[in-house]
Amino acid sequence: MGNPRIVCSLCVSKENCTYRATKMSRSFGPEAESALTHRPSLHVSSVAQLASVMQEATVAVVSSGNVAAAAAAYAARAGMKAVVLMGPNKLEVQEVETPAPGPQDVLINVQATAVCGSDVSLIAKPWEAQPPYGSFIIGHEYAGIVAAVGSTVDEFQVGDRVAVEASYGCGRCRNCRLGAYTACLNYGNRERGHRANGFTTNGGFAQYAVNHINTVHKIPDSVEFNEAALITNLGCILYGFQTVGG
Repeated sequence: MGNPRIVCSLCVSKENCTYRATKMSRSFGPEAESALTHRPSLHVSSVAQLASVMQEATVAVVSSGNVAAAAAAYAARAGMKAVVLMGPNKLEVQEVETPAPGPQDVLINVQATAVCGSDVSLIAKPWEAQPPYGSFIIGHEYAGIVAAVGSTVDEFQVGDRVAVEASYGCGRCRNCRLGAYTACLNYGNRERGHRANGFTTNGGFAQYAVNHINTVHKIPDSVEFNEAALITNLGCILYGFQTVGG
């Protein structure tokens, strides 16, 4: 497995990214922790600057793929580092509470997260049903290692390598019942079951993220995490070909 990195999904280039998305090497230890100390708010004016902030927030995430290390890291820390949106074009690296998975969720130890054009947009101006400033963790294209599972989950195990999709529909509206859960009519209504990580609920620019199992997909060892973070983009392309009959 290569070094995890922040991948720019605007150009999807590993070596000559138009927006100079930053490669990330991560490690545990005092140096990593000191790099993650609380810092003043940062105004973000470019994707390159955003990538730099994201790198700092995730530098201490497990990157070895070691199952024991992932589980131990989760058990050992009451908090985690995350990039919190504090205001328009204003991000801050904070220590926040590590989320716990619900009965049908898994907790993912994030290994790679992509910077999408929609991230840049909602950082500048809030989208529909976006959580309030000071509490919202962005990022909807990410991959990682399962660190904990909910009480009813037997589809995944700690240590599984996974990629995610952002949308989990309510399951009860007409669109969801027809399978079009990405067009859920209860978008943003958490009480009715809808979630969209990185849009209406907290996302993956953090050391850990919670996902419903229906939004999680196992990936083989041959797929690197930085590649898996872009799986939803591939899905959009494949859907387009299927729709036009390609």
